[in-house]
Amino acid sequence: MEEKDIKLETKNEIATKENVAKEMGLMLPKNMADQITNTLTNYVSNGLVMPKDYNYQNAVISSYLTIKQDPKLMNCDKNSIANALVDMATLGLNVAKNQGYFIPYDNKLNFQPSYFGKITSLKRIKGIIDVRADVIYKGTEHELLVDEFGNDDIKITKACPLEERKLDNIIGAWAKIILDESVWGSKSYTTIMTLEQIHKSWNQGATKGKSPAHVNFADEMCKKTVINRCCKNFVNSAKDQDIYIETLNRTTSNEYETMEEPNSKVLNTRVVDI
Repeated sequence: MEEKDIKLETKNEIATKENVAKEMGLMLPKNMADQITNTLTNYVSNGLVMPKDYNYQNAVISSYLTIKQDPKLMNCDKNSIANALVDMATLGLNVAKNQGYFIPYDNKLNFQPSYFGKITSLKRIKGIIDVRADVIYKGTEHELLVDEFGNDDIKITKACPLEERKLDNIIGAWAKIILDESVWGSKSYTTIMTLEQIHKSWNQGATKGKSPAHVNFADEMCKKTVINRCCKNFVNSAKDQDIYIETLNRTTSNEYETMEEPNSKVLNTRVVDI
């Protein structure tokens, strides 16, 4: 076997590459974190606005340390790990602050915003003021309405008495995105789900809605599910599909469908290759 000469880069060549990268606002990639940071820097240069108090490089590093501490997460495909971190940072979130979760499926890693992460992400879109949700009990007096665009809306006319607010009395849930009318042309966007629809959503998950959280805190899980649906429907209706909206849409897609469909868009999207 013939020996092949391996040409090593000189210090001057490395320094030159580092200078070129620096001029472009990037860094010479030495590890996964550097490559992810470069991807995010490109996003920012192309119009992605990061929260003023958010350091995406620190968020990537701290969250990557979280992944390294979990063998199940580290066994995932490296590209999927990188893309999960990019999705997290694109939304300005940090798993180290409980704003989302890294969830493995087979050998692929997904990022999903937490309950508060979803709301935080939505409120970073121009013209979104707040996100609210609640369950509907049998004793809740309400009117089902239609907004100016033909979308469902609900008006609670009388609250359910406290003694009737039991898990067995839940008949549905609603979520409402409060909007700046001058930006969106509407005051709110509402999603309403019946209990049957909520259960169908839960049935798509591995636990079929039988996890301790679903059993003991059904009211909170109902609100989480309807917020998830509301986020997904609203983002799908947004006209400006920039990288932030695209990422938010992908990561707020039904979490149960994500876990059940390994070939879904969430798993196939690649924004950085390692």
